[in-house]
Amino acid sequence: KALATSLAQVSGDVSDGERGGGRSAMRFANTILKTLATRAMAQAEYFCSGVCEPPEYYHYGLASEFYTHFTSPIRRFADQMVHRLLVKAIDGESSAGVSTEELQEMAEHMNKRHEASRRAQKDAMRYFQTLYFGAREGTQEALAEAVVYQMRRNALLIHIPKYALKGVVYLWDRESKSLVPNTAADGITVDLQKQEVTICPSQTVSQTPITIKTFDSITVRIDVEKSRSHKPDLKFRMASFAPPQHALTSFVGKREVIQEAIHRDKQSNQLKISA
Repeated sequence: KALATSLAQVSGDVSDGERGGGRSAMRFANTILKTLATRAMAQAEYFCSGVCEPPEYYHYGLASEFYTHFTSPIRRFADQMVHRLLVKAIDGESSAGVSTEELQEMAEHMNKRHEASRRAQKDAMRYFQTLYFGAREGTQEALAEAVVYQMRRNALLIHIPKYALKGVVYLWDRESKSLVPNTAADGITVDLQKQEVTICPSQTVSQTPITIKTFDSITVRIDVEKSRSHKPDLKFRMASFAPPQHALTSFVGKREVIQEAIHRDKQSNQLKISA
């Protein structure tokens, strides 16, 4: 609860001029910090109370010491199980009709199916995203503002507010060649302790070093990487050290991405049939 209250108080009150020479994206700090905080939380799992001690009953994400499902039975099998056990208890029956071991086995099975569902949903969404951005490759729509939220030894971890995307922008390729615009490989320095990257562009462009810090904005290009052995995936590359000139005015949600991807796919199939 204390963490939730603290995160709710985070705002973008820091002016752009105070950080990064106008590249600061503190207005997105709340969203990014919440994402990082929830990522560190343990994944909630179903279990039978008879196999765990009461101190282990807590729900970390909800900050609740005791928690169980009790919503519409048509939603999850876990809800139905809870309803049946409560009916047995209300009727005063001494036995639930199922052993603790059997309940725990059901709980573990539900955990596995829930994880499989989560991965399938993630893969499906990425498929629709590759269709969406595949139609925009090489255009201005493939460029987007990205907020740096963490540094790695060879990359920047980014959040793209417009599309609610997270990704990785590599600074060097596998052959140690620079992936930063107009910059040689030895012109990039990463300081993990300070969480900042210093870039010295080629002298033909600029002789002034550029420093990218946490919560700074850059411009990235979103491409679709295709492979003969793997499913297509999104690839992010730095297009500019600075954010786009035009401020973000709209967001594109998952529903819009899916709807347009399906529409384009239908159009493509119709053209194939006509041909």
